[in-house]
Amino acid sequence: MDDEAEVYKLWRVRKTVMQLCHDRGYLVTQAELDQTLENFKEMFGDKPSERRPARSDLILLVAHNDDPTDQMFVFFPDDVKIGIKVIKTYCQRMQEENITRAIIVVQQGMTPSAKQSLIDMAPKYILEQFLESELLINITEHELVPEHYVLTADEKSELLTRYKLKENQLMRIQAGDPVARYFGLRRGQVVKIAYGVTDSSAGFFLSAGLFVAHPMLPRIAVVTGANRGIGLKTVEALSRIKGDGWLVYLTSRNEESGQRALENLRLKNCRFYRLDVTDSQSIFDFADHLRKEYGGVDILVNNAGMAFSPKSTLSLAQRAQQAVATNYFGTMNVTAALFPLLRPHSRVVNMSSSAGHLQRIPSMELKQKLASDSLTVKELSSLMQEFVDACQNPESVRDVWGEFPYVVSKVGVAALSRIQQRVFDKDPRPDMIVNHVHPGYVDTQLFRLYHEGTDISARRPRPPEEGCKSCVFAATIPENAGSPKGEFIWSDCSLVDWVKGPLPTQPKPKES
Repeated sequence: MDDEAEVYKLWRVRKTVMQLCHDRGYLVTQAELDQTLENFKEMFGDKPSERRPARSDLILLVAHNDDPTDQMFVFFPDDVKIGIKVIKTYCQRMQEENITRAIIVVQQGMTPSAKQSLIDMAPKYILEQFLESELLINITEHELVPEHYVLTADEKSELLTRYKLKENQLMRIQAGDPVARYFGLRRGQVVKIAYGVTDSSAGFFLSAGLFVAHPMLPRIAVVTGANRGIGLKTVEALSRIKGDGWLVYLTSRNEESGQRALENLRLKNCRFYRLDVTDSQSIFDFADHLRKEYGGVDILVNNAGMAFSPKSTLSLAQRAQQAVATNYFGTMNVTAALFPLLRPHSRVVNMSSSAGHLQRIPSMELKQKLASDSLTVKELSSLMQEFVDACQNPESVRDVWGEFPYVVSKVGVAALSRIQQRVFDKDPRPDMIVNHVHPGYVDTQLFRLYHEGTDISARRPRPPEEGCKSCVFAATIPENAGSPKGEFIWSDCSLVDWVKGPLPTQPKPKES
């Protein structure tokens, strides 16, 4: 046992537990929340191999701020895997002290009989199980996880009255959702989830019952916008490359065309799920499905996107809103919802474009902001929303953003990819990689729409089976390869400097 690594892990886990208790409304002092690693060592010891500390030394008993009689234990069992005997011991102690709620932080899970006992004891005794690995990070503080706010009973009542809603009309969030588990949401509680940067992008979700995890089955790949073109060929390539032991999810907004595409593939390791990347409920339903059925995700390809015909009669403001909502916020929100499910060695691929290179932005000041290594998801989302709002006055955006919503949305995807990689680099889950890719000029419906009214033969578009190569390359980077990560991958799988360029020589694309 590496004592230094082990004591660091125990400190991080207990620190997250302290914050979790505080966020649930239990009394935790500021000194406990701010406890440093050195403070932890002084209090508990720095030799876990000699049981200094033993995990059982880390036990907590907290009382609720609003009702001191509402108390909760947090147990840290010494056993690597927990059996029914340990559960009975904890229940006996809870009974003796008249406490009905507890959290058990386990190293490697529980036996089936122990899990069943937790179900059998509810609702008289509520015992929640967390793995230590789940608590190495505070899921609510991650950039890629949208902000959650649990409504009070009065706020819930006011919400239902204001919108003339009944409880059963609210969208559902399963109790097994990682953030719902963090807050200990109980049936009937309502949580506000803010996806974007405006109130209109927030959703209200009703906590909806208990979730028991199934055993982990196959490894999972997800491709959005996959009912045709590059997305469909990416699904086909991944399913053939990965083979047995993997399931590849073909998702699309249109259920009929998605099911038809799946049937035409005739591949036994492919599945279809309807997913609209602009609909928060659709995203949550899909994430919940993956969580319940498989427990995790290994590959995510954010391919869903849209562009406009040069003949579009929509205003610049309308095109900006739709392009940014789908291409940027769609990519951001899907990744945010699936982020807690990403397993070690996960690969995330964001579909970009040659139009998404930073040099497409006219303003030097804006380019510096977008290229900054300190840029956050929240700041980037604010910039994207600023562009959408500014498009109400087309003259005001030309010298700053340029005139083309598709370009801005894809620049946003590229900047988002760089931020996501910085977040991944800090995550305890090892070897998580995200890249953004340019597929080249590919003969797809989107490409034909984008170049409507022009002779596309001069551009020599490639068939989709060739256009998916950079995407598949990024999705199948070997474990622990180390690179590329956070990079702009060109259609020939070479790397392009997104900040400085230059772009490889190619015909200049026509804009929307």
